[in-house]
Amino acid sequence: MVEPQGSTAEFRSSFAWRSAAAATGLVATLLTTVVAVRGLAHVDAAVFLAILAGLMLGPMFGKLGLGQNVIRTAGSLAGLERRRSISAHLQVALLLSVATSPLVAFVSTLGLVGRPDRAVVVLLTSVILVAESMRMLLSDVFAAVGDVRASVASTHHVRTLVVLPALIAVVLLVERPTLTEVLSVYTVVAIVLLVLATVRARRLLVQPRRQAWAGLSTTILAGLVLVVLDASFFVVGRGDVWLASALFTPFDATRYGTVSMLAFQVTVLQGLVSLAITPVAARMWAAGRRAEVVRLLTAAATVTTAATVAIVLALAAAGSTFLSLAYGKDFASSLPMLLVLAAGSIGQAALGFSVPYLLITGMVRRAVVACVIALAIALPVAAVGALWFGPIGLAAGSAFASLLLPAAQTVVAHGGPLPSWDVRRALGTLRHRDPSTVDGAA
Repeated sequence: MVEPQGSTAEFRSSFAWRSAAAATGLVATLLTTVVAVRGLAHVDAAVFLAILAGLMLGPMFGKLGLGQNVIRTAGSLAGLERRRSISAHLQVALLLSVATSPLVAFVSTLGLVGRPDRAVVVLLTSVILVAESMRMLLSDVFAAVGDVRASVASTHHVRTLVVLPALIAVVLLVERPTLTEVLSVYTVVAIVLLVLATVRARRLLVQPRRQAWAGLSTTILAGLVLVVLDASFFVVGRGDVWLASALFTPFDATRYGTVSMLAFQVTVLQGLVSLAITPVAARMWAAGRRAEVVRLLTAAATVTTAATVAIVLALAAAGSTFLSLAYGKDFASSLPMLLVLAAGSIGQAALGFSVPYLLITGMVRRAVVACVIALAIALPVAAVGALWFGPIGLAAGSAFASLLLPAAQTVVAHGGPLPSWDVRRALGTLRHRDPSTVDGAA
């Protein structure tokens, strides 16, 4: 188990590896959308983008908040007790992902209603979702025990990197590839990566035994609360693609799904920092270093917000040219939607570190209540915007939800982390080996 005094060193290592994977994964994701939009028919491309969004929601239901839970608990356990806990989490995830993946796949493919190939698409999507759920939970397990490289290798960024060359090959070899052929590539890659992650994790597992299954209900109950957080952020960040697929014409749905995917990438930095810092901060909190946890999260919020603002400004300057070159001249007019959606990510970067703070401090139920209230307000606003004003209205509603959700978390996290204007000092806090000696701490 990583000792507290090495906290920021582990954070820096984790963030560096995750950033490298995310940077290359971001490029791969952009190229994937380009290949899909240019290589598939509009209907298939719109459904493909909806399935990509579903690949985020499926693991949330499949893991049922267990990723957050294993990060909170596994780091403080050792030996056989830790292996039993991890194994129980994986057993629950397997059951839940098999049960929920067909439903997510069914909703993701609403654009194919009436087509004879929909059943095959649903089946392939379900298999991918199960594999994604299990591999991403293993990524959380690796993070919890300090195996940074294995955790990064099990993320969706690496999966995108691996699948892209195969996807390009299909598009080049087949004159007009079908959605089924594209998803077959994803299925093979997802299964292979899951097998590799499982082999890596074998030292952390125990053989399932009858008495181990008796504790699964406790694990499920712990995850039920946390899944609300995961699902809420999916609905806000990617659920709009499903709504666009259901309400708009195939071209408008493809156009909206493309800019939504691009705008979502702006939030990648905040997600990376949060993933890297939460296991570290949880161990620091358990060790009684509570003021340092707030200081570390505040520094992360400061740096992330500054970087996100810079990214949004870069999109404003070059977004139209990029859309035209990557997706075609018809997509250049989508820049206003892209900027509206991307602007919402600034609020998430500034206020989003209240979520790991609430988890670390044990205020999980308070965080869930805040999510439910925020969604009850934001979802009707987004739906009305889509129905009355079309794609730009949906973009505005989604941006509003992206601001409201972390704002609600911040309100309930009394004394939680908020960004400051001193970016230089924040960078110093994140770089320092022992944050207790930074910012004048004793």
